[in-house]
Amino acid sequence: MVTEILIFVALLLFCRFLIISLRGGGRTGRAWNPPPCPPGVPLLGNLAVFLGTQPLYVALRRLGRKHGDVFGLRMCGKDFVVLGSSGAIREAFVKRSVDFAGRPYMFSISLLTRKNCGIAFSDYGPAWRGHRKDAASALRLSLKAGSVESDGHPGRSIAEKTISQEVSHLVSKMAVSDGCPINPSDMLTVALINTVCSLTFGCRYGPSDAEMKAFVSANHKLKELFKPGHPLDLFPFLKMFPSKRMRTIQEIIASRDSILQAQYQDHVATFRPDNIRDITDAFLKSMQDAGGNDDASDDVTMTEDQVVMSMWEIFAGGFESTFQTLRWALAYLLHYPEVQKRLQDEIDNNVPVGLPTWRDRSRLPYLEATVLETLRHSSFSSLNGPHVTTCDTKIGDYDIAQGTTVLCNLWWVHHDPENWKDPDNFRPEHFLDEAGKVFTPKHFLPFSVGPRFCLGKQLATMGLFLYLGGILKHFTLACTPGKKPPSLEPESSEPIRTIGEYEIILTKRESRDPVCLPA
Repeated sequence: MVTEILIFVALLLFCRFLIISLRGGGRTGRAWNPPPCPPGVPLLGNLAVFLGTQPLYVALRRLGRKHGDVFGLRMCGKDFVVLGSSGAIREAFVKRSVDFAGRPYMFSISLLTRKNCGIAFSDYGPAWRGHRKDAASALRLSLKAGSVESDGHPGRSIAEKTISQEVSHLVSKMAVSDGCPINPSDMLTVALINTVCSLTFGCRYGPSDAEMKAFVSANHKLKELFKPGHPLDLFPFLKMFPSKRMRTIQEIIASRDSILQAQYQDHVATFRPDNIRDITDAFLKSMQDAGGNDDASDDVTMTEDQVVMSMWEIFAGGFESTFQTLRWALAYLLHYPEVQKRLQDEIDNNVPVGLPTWRDRSRLPYLEATVLETLRHSSFSSLNGPHVTTCDTKIGDYDIAQGTTVLCNLWWVHHDPENWKDPDNFRPEHFLDEAGKVFTPKHFLPFSVGPRFCLGKQLATMGLFLYLGGILKHFTLACTPGKKPPSLEPESSEPIRTIGEYEIILTKRESRDPVCLPA
């Protein structure tokens, strides 16, 4: 049986190789000039690069040093191109945005997202543009400034109020640790789950809530199961063979979907178009508006599956990215106590009373620069999400075929010594000009660029700023006595760079004003 399967795989790969070769040979007119590609082995191509012991972004950097910042790869008959500079990335995603706006089909992702519903993983086209527009509108509602305050400044947005509430809860819980070693992941999980759930679903959970634990567990297991190079993506025919792994995947997805579906049904039952309570309500409003629009085509109208999967994308993306980045930030402060001291001095001098607000960032440039440096140095999304070309196109002098998968080595862009002074050290000064003002270098791309840039960019940056500012306002971070700071080598690199678990000691800064829990 195994021999027959291997023969079948070999025949499929050989047929694909012939088809692609004939397709490439059919181009006429001028000479075709593909990017340089390292030699591979017959049929498998450069598969060893993807399955090696090194993190993929490190292996791609090594190849980039030899072949340049645009080079090709082949894996099992599929074409890839790797972009390793901000110039190449901007040319592809901004200058030739539509050409590079597609998403590659992956069976694992299709299984995970109800056949590519939602926004993050669906392919480029009218439906995707319409759904992304709806998602952007929903997020804008949460970021819209509130009523003008008594001092004449714009009021805080729903998002800022929600985050500030959870920062207050977090700081109060941290105060109970009373100088004992704690794993910050536990408290950060509850705080960030509640931040994202409040904005998306209009609810929050207690630290022992069974539904919250089930949701977090399901998302964690899915993240571990669906790493790049999943066997189902390399050999989709494997779905025809029953396996324990496939049954496990289906059970986890069912567990996740039961929670999402319950939230969706509850929102549908209580929805009022004149009272938009959260992001899910905003999606329902878009679905209702499109349903009453005779000009809206069927493929653009939001469906139940589109709404439910968009709910999950906002939850999963909003929680995981902020959670992992905050864990990196606290670890950096243990390694660089001088940065921690400068941050606390800046906060003390400019925000003597209360927690830092988003409006305070003009007075807290070093804090904002520290947030940006954390995003740069950690580069938690080292390779961004894969794109695919929608037509034959170019980057520089190189020709790129339609259907080519595009990988961006953001980690290398963020650690290239040609772009950054002393890139391997954590230096918030990378984002401060000579006058001490915050600026954003063109080589800084943690949220990508072009039509598929991350919609949660402002929400994520705001969350990191408020959480980090709130923690440092009230505590000094230190390692457990006798232990070194945690290793800054990632515990896992795919699909995101995560730092290993570690413990910290929080010492209350007694001179700080007490935290008042929101009502």
